[in-house]
Amino acid sequence: MSTLNTVSYDQFFDIPSLGNKSKIIFSEEAYNYINKLIAETKNNNSENGCFLVGRSAVTSDGALCFYFDFFTSKFLLVDGNYRNGAVIPTTNNKSELIEELKKYFSLKIDACIMHFHAHNLNGLYSSISDQDYGVYATMKQRYKCETFGMLAAPNSKNKNDTIELSIVNCRDPKIVGTRACANFYLIPNIYYCKGNQIMKVGSFNKNELNSKTRITEIASLDRFVQNYREWKGSSLVSGIGKNPNTDLAIEDKVVGYMDINDSLIFADENLTLQFPSLLQEKSITNKL
Repeated sequence: MSTLNTVSYDQFFDIPSLGNKSKIIFSEEAYNYINKLIAETKNNNSENGCFLVGRSAVTSDGALCFYFDFFTSKFLLVDGNYRNGAVIPTTNNKSELIEELKKYFSLKIDACIMHFHAHNLNGLYSSISDQDYGVYATMKQRYKCETFGMLAAPNSKNKNDTIELSIVNCRDPKIVGTRACANFYLIPNIYYCKGNQIMKVGSFNKNELNSKTRITEIASLDRFVQNYREWKGSSLVSGIGKNPNTDLAIEDKVVGYMDINDSLIFADENLTLQFPSLLQEKSITNKL
């Protein structure tokens, strides 16, 4: 990431929520990889990150849902304001991303991209920095597809015993002066596949705002987040480890299954999601 200079927003309270029906779903392999990078960050106190690629589906009542199953190799670790306190995509990371996007383009499937990174215990580590939002807005401008930023961050109270997961969707990017700015929307519902089961990442109630830097950009016309508190955010935080309110383990819940057609069935919601398939690409590759 670019060097953290300011933190102006709590990504849960200050960023409007897309509501309780929108979903982010990871394949088993993608979620395991995210957890591997989180574990490396905790063990080495150094940031990690990668790109992910996926696709979207819309429910009958208009809720936006996204499924991610491709990930690149990890970003390059660099020093930011702190030693081992930042990551940047390498030329190889960008090439991996672009090659995957070409597959989607060849199949006429709209791709979604995500920038993931995990914070170590330096600075205001629980928050998405202003400069992170700028990176996401720049990606939206450059790649012209649905764009997300995901942060895995230590909890301000429990530190590495609780890892908070937050995902923001970047929309309506624009250039203000020299800045790439956008509207951002939080997607609080995070799921992953495990075998043929669909798991919902456990959550806990957030009781206080994340810390911010003394100087913030909230009153600025060229702020990275153009729709600050446009409407209510979310008080629920998806997390890994201990619930900071009870010190009990955060438990993931089985909420559905994947059928033989790779449809995602959310039984309690009477919801079936069918995402565009890339199997045609695999078939073409095999014939070649």
